[in-house]
Amino acid sequence: MKKSALLFSVVLSSLLALSQQNVDVDLKTIKTDLKKTALGFAINYLKQYNGLEGQINNAKGFFSFSPEVTALMGTEDAFSQINIKLSGFFLKAKTTQVAGLTTLDSRKTMHLFPLSVGAETDGGFSFLNTLFEGGYVPYYQANGNTSVNAFFKNTSVGIFLQAGYKSKLDSTIKTQIGGKTDQSSESLNSGLFRAKLDLSIDTKNFFKNPNNVGFGIVGKANYWYDFLNAKFYTRLEGRVRLYLAQNKSFDFIYEKGSGAPNFNTGEQFGAGLSISF
Repeated sequence: MKKSALLFSVVLSSLLALSQQNVDVDLKTIKTDLKKTALGFAINYLKQYNGLEGQINNAKGFFSFSPEVTALMGTEDAFSQINIKLSGFFLKAKTTQVAGLTTLDSRKTMHLFPLSVGAETDGGFSFLNTLFEGGYVPYYQANGNTSVNAFFKNTSVGIFLQAGYKSKLDSTIKTQIGGKTDQSSESLNSGLFRAKLDLSIDTKNFFKNPNNVGFGIVGKANYWYDFLNAKFYTRLEGRVRLYLAQNKSFDFIYEKGSGAPNFNTGEQFGAGLSISF
């Protein structure tokens, strides 16, 4: 129990330290896998790259790093997960000459090689996964990139390898049910080795207007392959997003699979308010 309390204090301290910048908050009502009505909330923090800190440069790219926190919780048997990691990426790109200076060419697709170290756990703090992750993400969303269709700039794709260790934390916690159940084949007190594929689309607001009112579509698909247990895991998420004002929207949500670390196969749907700080 002491380990759970310590981990919870670390998570809480991390969230309080984010100072309401680069934070996305979801407040939602959902119908869970056990057909129960639940309240859920999610907090996502990723410090946006600003080119001023956490950067190491070389002639054809740079390495940047920043903290990242995701907390997904809820009542009843709603999906739950907490992820905390220090994430970074090395960017490699072609260069061009601008006013006699060599600079990265944003008209071409750039190449990101993300790296991270961190931890993930379920909402009950019954186990802790420590993970190292590395991958590849093509970056083609730059406004000046003329080699990619405008529609595809709303999409992203990434492939990763994850390795780490799954440790048992607290054996006194009561058995979880429904969407909170750990359904992964990864054993306690053993190693982890996965491949991961991320696909996403975010159309943003279809209607470009000064009031920021309109609608859009957000979709995510995450796939994992557990090498040690020869097992596939899937998470799908779809949102119809109604834009109410700048940084505020109302979402109709469908989720299939909880993703890491529980890899629960249930589904839940509902609606909620999303706010970005």
